[in-house]
Amino acid sequence: FVPGACSEEARAWLARWPDWPSGRLGLWGPEGSGKSHLAAIWAARVGAAILPGAAFAGAEAPGLLGEALHAAIEDAEQTAGDPNAERTLFHLLNLLAEAGGTALLIGRAPPARWPVRLPDLRSRLAASGAVAIAAPDQAVLAAVLAKALADRQLAVEPTVVAYLVARLPRTFAAMQQAAAA
Repeated sequence: FVPGACSEEARAWLARWPDWPSGRLGLWGPEGSGKSHLAAIWAARVGAAILPGAAFAGAEAPGLLGEALHAAIEDAEQTAGDPNAERTLFHLLNLLAEAGGTALLIGRAPPARWPVRLPDLRSRLAASGAVAIAAPDQAVLAAVLAKALADRQLAVEPTVVAYLVARLPRTFAAMQQAAAA
């Protein structure tokens, strides 16, 4: 994970655990911004299960949780619009609340803006805290690009990284795509 001013507030909220409003926190931001990486760090620290949002459609809440008292739900907004997935997420949030657990809801938009149809789930999401990973600055973009290149075992001069960052779209995803290309 590449820390920077854009993720400072999100990192501070994760550090406040378990003192989140209603025992839930929405972590949202653009593709490639490090949401999953931050969630994995948090999950390892607190012993949380990491659950994919896509798994909620045909599952029962207790089966998803297993023995975990905390859950990080990746792409949680994928549950929106699917009655079965919404119901499972609603029951999972209730199970966690009853057990004194917490839920980290990860998506690209804040949970209160997900197009959820189930009124009770919509109210739970609206009552959840939410924090964004903001737009990255030049230094973070350069660090993300350098890391993505290094992950692919590509050694480039800092001047090449600076040149690319100045000319690519200012997004996390653009840096990942440039390294892949």
